[in-house]
Amino acid sequence: MTKATGNKVFGTENERNGSLDFWKGIAALSICFCHIRFPGYAGAVMAAFGTCGVAFFFLISGYALYDPGADKNTICGRILKRFKRNLIITLIAVLVCFIYTLVDRMMYGDVGGFIESLKDPVIYIQMLFPGDFGIISGQPLWFMAALLFAYLIFWLLFFFGLKDKIHYLLLPCALLCIAGDITVSTLGLNYHLCSNALAAAFPLMLLGFSINRFKDRIKLKDLTLILTACALALAVILTACLRPGGVDISPLFKMPFSAVMLVICIRQKDRHPSRFFERIGRQDALYFYLVHDLVIDPVIRLYLILAVPSPFFEWTMPFAVLIIALIIAELIGTAVSIVTAGSRSSKQSA
Repeated sequence: MTKATGNKVFGTENERNGSLDFWKGIAALSICFCHIRFPGYAGAVMAAFGTCGVAFFFLISGYALYDPGADKNTICGRILKRFKRNLIITLIAVLVCFIYTLVDRMMYGDVGGFIESLKDPVIYIQMLFPGDFGIISGQPLWFMAALLFAYLIFWLLFFFGLKDKIHYLLLPCALLCIAGDITVSTLGLNYHLCSNALAAAFPLMLLGFSINRFKDRIKLKDLTLILTACALALAVILTACLRPGGVDISPLFKMPFSAVMLVICIRQKDRHPSRFFERIGRQDALYFYLVHDLVIDPVIRLYLILAVPSPFFEWTMPFAVLIIALIIAELIGTAVSIVTAGSRSSKQSA
């Protein structure tokens, strides 16, 4: 979900991958339904595809790291540049979440307790790894923390000249990712155990990297890929809802589903399914991800104040969160685009 993973790997700004932007937009919005769910099976299904959305963004991040024509110094420089850019975004997001939480605690007269909790050094270790920012209402920031650590892992591997060998790590890393997800989901453990750099970000980015490296060896026809994606999507739905034997085996299908969707996007880069969702994927996806969780509590409080009856409450609140967060993300994305365009114009004039 990082801007560093844009579509420049697929071409220039005027040659963007419309299919990829479209699915990035869909993936970003689906993540919202992981954190504010619909009732029953509908909630389970949407949450399952929301986690596929997270995997999709990690895959894109890894895909963008492969460049067969770049030497070690060039690729290491690119990784560090992306690391620094995402570090700045992460620090800004942490500051915003901190201010949000501080204001929220002030409203409820619990500032002292909040400040006192910040004196515990353990919470900063938890933020650093595995990425638990719950103390400042920043749970989605685990993605950014995991991404940053994964970039560092890739940098080390490239720095020591292992670019052509790291794909050998794919199988054990993928098994760790799937097994961790199944275990945590089935036993109801802390999701940070499977949502961090080692158990999520790096394995998925490595898969994306390997897809880019070996994409010319993927001989399946487009129709076969589409049918495979549909079959995997159905498997995700069935296993997420039914949980055979009480075990959540949907992660067995989430990773390959996300990977197949990435390959389809690569194959059909000239498609433009929806300009609206393409814009979200191109400009707003990261900002939507970072702000949507902060919107949930205010919307719930507003619904309670308005005494919205159930089940209207449960079925409309996810959409309300999505729409408000999307508006905020669009405003942020537009402002950033204007500033960036102005900065580029100034540099060209100079």
